[in-house]
Amino acid sequence: MARRKAAPDILVINVGNSRVGAARFSADGRILRKASFPTMLLAGRPSLLSNLPPPERRWARISMTLPARIPLRLPQEMTSGKGAPSEGVLGSVVPWATGILRGWLADLGLRVRVCGEDIPIGLAEVAAGAGTDRAANVLAAYRRSPRGAYVVDAGTALTVSVVDGAGRFLGGMIAPGLRMELNALAEGTALLPETDPAPQREAVGRDTRSAMLSGCVIGSAARVEGMLRRMREETGLEAPVFLTGGDAAFLTSLLREKHTVVPDLTLEGLYWAWRDSEDASGGRLEGTEARRPSETGRTRSSSGARPPKAIPIR
Repeated sequence: MARRKAAPDILVINVGNSRVGAARFSADGRILRKASFPTMLLAGRPSLLSNLPPPERRWARISMTLPARIPLRLPQEMTSGKGAPSEGVLGSVVPWATGILRGWLADLGLRVRVCGEDIPIGLAEVAAGAGTDRAANVLAAYRRSPRGAYVVDAGTALTVSVVDGAGRFLGGMIAPGLRMELNALAEGTALLPETDPAPQREAVGRDTRSAMLSGCVIGSAARVEGMLRRMREETGLEAPVFLTGGDAAFLTSLLREKHTVVPDLTLEGLYWAWRDSEDASGGRLEGTEARRPSETGRTRSSSGARPPKAIPIR
């Protein structure tokens, strides 16, 4: 009997306010390779530089002088080789960037589908007006915990979202992220300095900078803990907490809530949206049953365990 041809991989791209993250998934849901670059490089928008940490900020200023297509050159292994992707799945909360990337993926010869437009987020209900990133996070968390979940995303914005055991995205909260809060303090006052997020252990800041970090870093952890308590009271849902986002490394050691760090939760959710759409249309290829990602991620409790190193998607 002739051996059946393996299903091709899938290129999944998430466009956030600060960064574009990409992952090459196998058809059964394994991340094979990852890459990322700052979102503002897509259009050379210096107004978004403040969302980046200093090393990337310096690199981005140089990169913006290069040809516009430079940042779109993902590593060759993302789009070629054995099992090369034939489909591109795109999730975006930045409307002007969606068209740029849709066109680029099409130029690569990929069939392009945008989550929320061409394919739905496979949940029983989705909170009104929820961004693709929050919906994808919730879908991925629900796949990991079918009894429900809370998702904390520490990115440009700090969000907490909740999905119940029936797969309903009930809603959550949206607040400024760490960099946004620190930037607002510097820009809205005469004397407070520009400060980038950094680890902060002491709630009582001994100088201006540490006081700002206390308010924004420790304060964000306290906000998350308080909102999780209130959400449990309102919903009656006892469920796992998942932490993701570019600033998750600053919060994980401060949270007194038991939680699991999943750096690629949004990309996972976009993959699951594609997978569910394929299954619903009868498009599943033999031998590509998707694997439930129950054993990945890192669990952190309130025991004071050392925080994990940040895992960049490069």
